[in-house]
Amino acid sequence: MSVPDELSAAAVERSSSLHSYHDYARLLIRAVFALSALQRQARSLALAEEETRLAETIARLEQGVFTIAVVGEFKRGKSTLINALLGTAALPMDVLPTTAALTRVVYGRNAEATLVWRDGNRERIPLAALADYVTKSDPVAQERARAIGEAIVAYPTLFCQNNVNIVDTPGLSDERAMSEMALGILPTADAAVMVISALTPFAQSEATFLGQLLDHLDANRLFFVVTYIDKLRSQAERERVLGEIRRRLVATLEAAQSYPESGTPLRLFAISAYQALRGKESHDSAVYAASCFADLETALEQYLARDRGAATLTQVTRVISESTSHQIAELNAAVERAHSRESGEAQRFERRQAELSAVVAAIDERVGGVAARTGLGSQRVREILARRRQEILSAAERAIATVQLSDEHLADQEARAAVIRQALAGAVHPLIERLGGELTAVVTDWSRNEDEAIRLIGRRLDTALADRETNGEVLPVAFVAPPERPEAGATLPLAQQSVSALAAFSRAFRDSFQPTGGLLAEPALGAAGWALTNDTVQGSWRTMRGWLTKDGSAKADNQLREKREQVRASLRRAYIGETREQIGKLFVALELESKALAAISALGNGVGATLARESAHVGKVVEWRRVELRIERERRRTANLLHLRSLTEMQSETRQIAERAAADAHLLAMAFAVDPAATITPDAVDSFSHGDQT
Repeated sequence: MSVPDELSAAAVERSSSLHSYHDYARLLIRAVFALSALQRQARSLALAEEETRLAETIARLEQGVFTIAVVGEFKRGKSTLINALLGTAALPMDVLPTTAALTRVVYGRNAEATLVWRDGNRERIPLAALADYVTKSDPVAQERARAIGEAIVAYPTLFCQNNVNIVDTPGLSDERAMSEMALGILPTADAAVMVISALTPFAQSEATFLGQLLDHLDANRLFFVVTYIDKLRSQAERERVLGEIRRRLVATLEAAQSYPESGTPLRLFAISAYQALRGKESHDSAVYAASCFADLETALEQYLARDRGAATLTQVTRVISESTSHQIAELNAAVERAHSRESGEAQRFERRQAELSAVVAAIDERVGGVAARTGLGSQRVREILARRRQEILSAAERAIATVQLSDEHLADQEARAAVIRQALAGAVHPLIERLGGELTAVVTDWSRNEDEAIRLIGRRLDTALADRETNGEVLPVAFVAPPERPEAGATLPLAQQSVSALAAFSRAFRDSFQPTGGLLAEPALGAAGWALTNDTVQGSWRTMRGWLTKDGSAKADNQLREKREQVRASLRRAYIGETREQIGKLFVALELESKALAAISALGNGVGATLARESAHVGKVVEWRRVELRIERERRRTANLLHLRSLTEMQSETRQIAERAAADAHLLAMAFAVDPAATITPDAVDSFSHGDQT
């Protein structure tokens, strides 16, 4: 692609704004309508930065401000270039200090400077003191410069008339914060002057920055200015350096696919800003002519006079295009979120209904299982009674069988009864206490399990009720409180009544159990025992046996011992029989089984009644909660549908704005074209102007 060496007059003539000011005004009004619509949508989408950017763009259009940003790496002569445009050294441009804050040059009748601090405050200062604030000659000045948002320099220069602003930016190779500050001004710029030093002709870092610059401004609105040409030794060196810069610029623009429209020249100027400023200040035309500054000034003036409107609208259409792309992406994401929210809420509604159904099912299952649990309790009581009764009988038999009945016990009925009672008390009473404890445990465990089940159901119900999203007062149905809900441990009093009845059995058994009290064989066996242990009887028996047989006395002793053991065995058998009979009678007389079963039955009835009250409470609350959930679901579903409809409408409107902006961009591209075949006709403008009432 060839690059014309200079801006031709024919090109300037054919790149004249639009067909008429009326056409420009119609496009401008339509752009403001589009920006306003996008601003409202950005607000509704909570896109704060996007809303601010659109508001600033609208404000610039309403004020008619045209911003030219002067950008480039540090120490390229940006401030000197601006001073040359102004015709006076208004901005600091010493070698050591470098610009550390944005400096905006505007038209003003009096030369003055205003500091806009980052906290929003403004401070007017003498223009001569500006360097003390916006340069970083030392750490203190550097810290002070960081606190400044921008410096506004008002100066009576013809160049800035008609609301033209020139923005001097910090150097790009400087600190990262300074580079971000320079890049941050680009979205609001209508044109840019990129300053390149002839001493370091278009370094790779500058090519990288140009790529970033093209993200905000197309090549038609860029001016490339090569400074310090007065530092080059010869004309040949100037041509060589300028040719190399031109080649690198073209390569960068073509790589970015942002080369100017066909036939539009690359605006490249080689100047000496220092000579231009010195020539203007000293009114030395020769020095000014040597600076080659006149070509740049002429091109800028023609651009402002002829192409400013198209450039402004081009920047606006770019903002609209970027905003619509951003908002369409946000709207698409919002639609996805809305669908996801609706789906999630529908699933949550079903889950909540299922939770309520589970609570109802749990209480119904609990109520329906009372009879079965009562039957299991009764069965367990019978099993415990049968097992423990047999254990008590066996323990009593072992206790009696192991009692050591001495000759004294055989001779003395009271002593014998005492030792038997002591043995039985030690063996039987603990088992009776254990039996009472086991029966009590059956009741208390059941009661505890029922209470825990009720508490668990209550917690599940409370959880289902706690996850509320509406105020019950606004519901069209009134919540009628069910009968008083059972408190935690509601079955405990019932269990305590049953436990008291069972505990009484242990006391009654202990008081009634008097072994050896009614032994029928006791007199005869007692008499035999007394005789076999009496010394006189034993002596007589030995004498009689001694007379009759050899060794009769010894045999008599053996016979007596055998008889005593037989009596002891008979006594034990008699005591065991009597004790078994007495224990059996006590179990019957004290009605342990019937009382235990009655306690279980009473507890079952109480549990059933408690669960019935809880079931009534749960049923009423769940019914009310279901109504609330259905109302809330319908409300949210309606809100989601309305929100989706609103998002869909915004999507459609945004796409229409994007399509119109694309059409306007095409029209403006034709306004910049130099090809006679692309000249804009009134019909072409009209074809893009039917959206004035957007």
